[in-house]
Amino acid sequence: MTSTSWSWDGALTGVVPPLISLLTESGEVDAEATGALVEHVLGGGCSGLFVLGGCGEGAWLTTAQRDGVVRAAAKAAAGRVPVLAGVMLPATGPAAEAARSARDEGADAVVVGSPYYFGVDGEAHRRHVEAVIEAVGLPALLYNIPQCTHHTLAADTVRALARDARVLGIKDSAGDFLAFQGFLAVKRERPSSGSSRATRPSWPRACSWAATASSPASPTSPRASASTCCTRHGAATHRTPQGYRVR
Repeated sequence: MTSTSWSWDGALTGVVPPLISLLTESGEVDAEATGALVEHVLGGGCSGLFVLGGCGEGAWLTTAQRDGVVRAAAKAAAGRVPVLAGVMLPATGPAAEAARSARDEGADAVVVGSPYYFGVDGEAHRRHVEAVIEAVGLPALLYNIPQCTHHTLAADTVRALARDARVLGIKDSAGDFLAFQGFLAVKRERPSSGSSRATRPSWPRACSWAATASSPASPTSPRASASTCCTRHGAATHRTPQGYRVR
């Protein structure tokens, strides 16, 4: 087992950029390019890695590609920072399966949002997240991104889920300030805790991190994309429906 030199409290008060998924022309995960990207963002002071989110096109990748992305990121991180893996799939069964695979490939936490395609209410949303957490046994970060899932994570649902000590916080990418104020109210209600790797940090710090991690920024330029980070290492990329490919 890889030893770690981080804590959740430290990781979630820093910068955890969402990374693109780097593929070769044949559609395989490019582990070497992934390693170069990880070294770049960690060299810039980032405190964690978020893979298979929207920027990483996790919902579009095959199971083998998702596993390869997590494996490559975890190997490159080598215990220096946590790896958070998105499991943004349309139903609970596939999301739970993806979460278990991510855990087995070295992820330290999962990022879980709403099921989609069919309509769901807040109660179904809560059961979806709870089932994924129970299936994987890892900490989880909630993800509110209604522009992709077409469902909004309501503050009342977040409040119910926040009772679980395994819930680290929430990443909010909705751009809805009034809704975000609701999440801040939940943050104020939840007491602080220790910073053990196996449990959540203080909810206020986790939620503060979530408010600032919505773009794939380069650690040296807030407006630079993750693709630019990779290009600085000599790997030009282009986007396809199957992900970013290195050429």
